[in-house]
Amino acid sequence: KQLFFAMAAALSFQLATAQTGVPEGMEITAQEWCKSVKAGWNLGNTFESCGAEWQNTTWSWSDNSDYTTRQNWETSWGNPAPDEAMIKAVADAGFNAIRIPVRWEPHVTDYSTMAIDPVWMKKVKDVVDLCYKYDMYILLNIHHEMWLEANPYYSSQAKINEWIGKLWTNIATVFKDYDGRLAFAGINEVVHDRNTWGSPSPENSEVFNSYHQTFVDAVRATGGNNMYRNLVVQTYSCNPDYGVGIPTDKVQNRLSVEFHYYQPWNFAGAGTEYYWNDVNGLRNRFTQYANQWWKQGLGVIVGEYGCVMHYQAGASAATQKAQKENVE
Repeated sequence: KQLFFAMAAALSFQLATAQTGVPEGMEITAQEWCKSVKAGWNLGNTFESCGAEWQNTTWSWSDNSDYTTRQNWETSWGNPAPDEAMIKAVADAGFNAIRIPVRWEPHVTDYSTMAIDPVWMKKVKDVVDLCYKYDMYILLNIHHEMWLEANPYYSSQAKINEWIGKLWTNIATVFKDYDGRLAFAGINEVVHDRNTWGSPSPENSEVFNSYHQTFVDAVRATGGNNMYRNLVVQTYSCNPDYGVGIPTDKVQNRLSVEFHYYQPWNFAGAGTEYYWNDVNGLRNRFTQYANQWWKQGLGVIVGEYGCVMHYQAGASAATQKAQKENVE
């Protein structure tokens, strides 16, 4: 999984500071933040991993553990815990941005306030600090929160908005003084059925868009640098064709739209097709997305993309080689 964003000159930031009174280090707009990123890397399957199953009907974990037993869940999917050697290796490889997906709910110590276990928060904060040490851009989100991602319905809207608001208040407060290299993404891959990633109903869209508004309002309310921090909203199920309602913001030019790109799915994800060459179709789609968002002053982020390496098991060695190389 990778990220791609985009850049602007330091002189324009200085002028913006002088003209608008924006805090030093927070002058960067959404489009400038996007342009600043040469290539990004996802710290995936660590901070969003878990050692038990979430039960969406009871809003509880199958093992009935509490946050103190979940403090090492970042290794539960087999990846090593992030450390400086890892972040340095990513920076040395030429990446200048890291997306940090985080599942926060297992580490909530008080659901009335959505307070986060300080042990867990320190682990996340330490990685953010390492990204700063190596002069990287950071996209921090809430990820694999199943109470949120599978519930775009009126019946749970009020409770979920309450949790989102309090959760982001706590996260944003911790990072309140960090400069503009750090951006927040409010949610991740909300769908109406975990097994059916189809287009949203009017109810799905309305509820989904309310989650973004709650996120933006909560972050802005913490003040300080967060008043000008770049914030990211996602398209429904992160499918760019399903769109998103852009939330109202107190500041201008600080919002980006994120989508994920594993298309065509049968080739890139399912691995049931062995050849792809629709370059013109890809260009046309990205031109459409640019017209829809970038030309309206929004940043645009491909938060994830990828393609499985696959080949037909019963094919000849020559055919398998061609399939792996995407050559007809």
